[in-house]
Amino acid sequence: SGIAKAYGTTVEELASLNGLENPNLIRVGQVLKVPGGGSSPAPETAPEVTYQAYANGRWWAEITGYNEENTKGFAGVEGKALSGLYAKASKGVLRLRAHQIDGDRWLPWVENWEDYAGNLGKDIDLLQAELVDCPGCAVEYRASNPGRGYWAWIRNCDNEKPTLRYAGVPGKPIDRVQFRIVEV
Repeated sequence: SGIAKAYGTTVEELASLNGLENPNLIRVGQVLKVPGGGSSPAPETAPEVTYQAYANGRWWAEITGYNEENTKGFAGVEGKALSGLYAKASKGVLRLRAHQIDGDRWLPWVENWEDYAGNLGKDIDLLQAELVDCPGCAVEYRASNPGRGYWAWIRNCDNEKPTLRYAGVPGKPIDRVQFRIVEV
């Protein structure tokens, strides 16, 4: 369905055009015909996301992905405010920016580990991220505040509701973040 959506067609039309008996079974590297001519390789699995947080005076270990089983796949230190965050995707461009409590301002967007989001020593309260140049995929992210669990997952900071365009709570520091890339 992701390939069909990317090419403005239907699953049925792609299956028919390519003689696929089971459109849910496509091999990595398989070349597909698409309406309008040309072809495109079948998609690989969703890219991985890697991220790292600065808290309590130092950069902590890089995290790759999100651990669904025990939610230990997080960047940061429980109870310690974040002031910097790196993130990158293995495919596409992951854009990231942070909101600084001191000065009440959004800091510039950074991309794929070129720089970190934040201002070391200044607490972050809000976070935005988006995955671009990666059709069929989006980044989801969430944050927690000291003494509280995680807030809801946010997808690509493009929600119609303004309060669902960022992770965090205005004026309250973030202590941990999680990222994952999902197929859409």
